[in-house]
Amino acid sequence: MEPAFDFDEVDSGLWVGPCPSSPQRIQQLRKAGIDGLVSLQTDDDLMGMDLDWNLLWRFMMGQGIAARRQPITDFDDRALIQGLPAAIVAIAELRAAGRVTYVHCSAGVNRSPTVAIGYLMQHNGLSLDQAWQQVTTRRPCDPNRAALERWHLGPPKRG
Repeated sequence: MEPAFDFDEVDSGLWVGPCPSSPQRIQQLRKAGIDGLVSLQTDDDLMGMDLDWNLLWRFMMGQGIAARRQPITDFDDRALIQGLPAAIVAIAELRAAGRVTYVHCSAGVNRSPTVAIGYLMQHNGLSLDQAWQQVTTRRPCDPNRAALERWHLGPPKRG
């Protein structure tokens, strides 16, 4: 039996959760009004779940979900910090197009909530603490605060 598929709205029109790994789960997203998606899964993540991004993408597009992929390696602070800007841009573009957007990694507890927090900081003007509170009270998760702090501070200044 497939485990429960729980996804949560962390801001108006911004949802976070696990990989929609079946047509039924993609249809659940669509029924919730979601019509934009940003996947943070790497090729290794997809292989580990026996998924084919091209098949998922085609099915999502057929359901009216505009899907983007911005792979970020799990449990790798450097990859997360480097991948945050592109993932945030992908969310911003979908949101600017009026799409209700779903951000997912594999389990929906680390990478995707971390990216959602970064988005809220950059696009909603929230502080790290405010964005952290908003996401973690709406979704049981364990975002990477250290990576967010380093990303928010930016590269060390020279001179």
